[in-house]
Amino acid sequence: MGRRELNIEELFRDKLSGLEVSPGNHLRQSLFRKVAVKEFLRFNPSRFNIYYAAAAAAIITASVILINGRDSSEPGGTEVITQENTIPADTVTLYNSWPVQKNESLNDTGNKTGMNLQGDNAEGRNRSVSSDEGHGKPVASDSLRKMNPAAYTATTSDAGKVRTNPSASFRLPITEGCAPLQMKIRNTSAPFDSCIWSFGEGSVSRDPEPEWTFETPGIYRVTLKVYSNNGISSSYTGQVSVWPLPEVRFGFVPVDDMSDYYEVRFINYSAGAVRFRWDFGDGNSSSSPEPVHRYRKQGKYTVKLTAWSEKGCESAAEETITVESKKQFINFPNAFMPNPTGPTGGYYTAASDASATIFHPESAGVVEYHLRIYTRSGLLLFESDDVNTGWDGYHKGSLCESGVYLWKATGKFRNGESFSKMGDITLIRGRN
Repeated sequence: MGRRELNIEELFRDKLSGLEVSPGNHLRQSLFRKVAVKEFLRFNPSRFNIYYAAAAAAIITASVILINGRDSSEPGGTEVITQENTIPADTVTLYNSWPVQKNESLNDTGNKTGMNLQGDNAEGRNRSVSSDEGHGKPVASDSLRKMNPAAYTATTSDAGKVRTNPSASFRLPITEGCAPLQMKIRNTSAPFDSCIWSFGEGSVSRDPEPEWTFETPGIYRVTLKVYSNNGISSSYTGQVSVWPLPEVRFGFVPVDDMSDYYEVRFINYSAGAVRFRWDFGDGNSSSSPEPVHRYRKQGKYTVKLTAWSEKGCESAAEETITVESKKQFINFPNAFMPNPTGPTGGYYTAASDASATIFHPESAGVVEYHLRIYTRSGLLLFESDDVNTGWDGYHKGSLCESGVYLWKATGKFRNGESFSKMGDITLIRGRN
């Protein structure tokens, strides 16, 4: 039996040794898939495999996380509201509120040409659109479009989704100052279609960069609100402090009833001031709160008072005053005692002639004056045309003898009235 089996095996080998069998297409594809799977799961640096695929997926995931994190970050202090609008994949939303179809022509402002209403206004009449807030949804101007279009719209991977992120901000040239405070505010907002300003005093402006004047002192909250083309808004607020000006008022009175027209006392009625400067109109000035000023002659003078507040705010007031005396008189003494040490020239003041060493009158309102001194025999000893220059008791450098002398004074007051007076004066010689 063993030999027979061996013969059978040899017989099969002989019969089948030259036979070739080809597998079918289905079997071939099944075998190739199994081999490809095994190769993909096995690490091979020269071929793409599962390890390379895992690394690529990790890199893509990390990139998506970083991009999303950057898009979601917003500057501090600025309110931003984001909204997604789903529109058909064949349309794109421009800066107005109307979708534009592919290949549809636009005019120079970016609007659809021949844009008509549908439904209730099917006749084809044009329409302007405005929101409930009272501001329009205008087409953005070229300057607004060019600010930062990439920050204005961002297209996602889903066709037809457009995200709008307006961001309000502005710069104040100054944040505090004296009333009236005028400024031009710089708008640094991201692209927007319309805006509205409020200034904390009940007034508003729609100018993108307004020039504004705060007339009244106070602290004001300046708020800017910007809108995108589909109603999304963002706001930003700043503060302005306006300081008051000092209130400047003054009056004036004579020093006393017996004074002549030269001296004037100024009374300060100012409020809210810590520093002053007076200009008296005759070239003189003072920093005293309530000065007394002596004018050298009568007339009209423009007096100006300037005051500064604690914040440095400046205000001024001026007034024209007339300096004159209501009194008109001239009186002479009847005796005097000359200085025995030598002639003085006769010039005097109230302080310098307190000891009555000069013969002179007391007067007010005198505009013309002439004085003569005589001996009892009629010899002219002294004369003067200046009411402020009297006789010192000397003649040709020598002190006159004690005794009685005669005087005569003529002149005119400021009201035009003339005067003429005469009398005698007793000269008393003192001891050296």
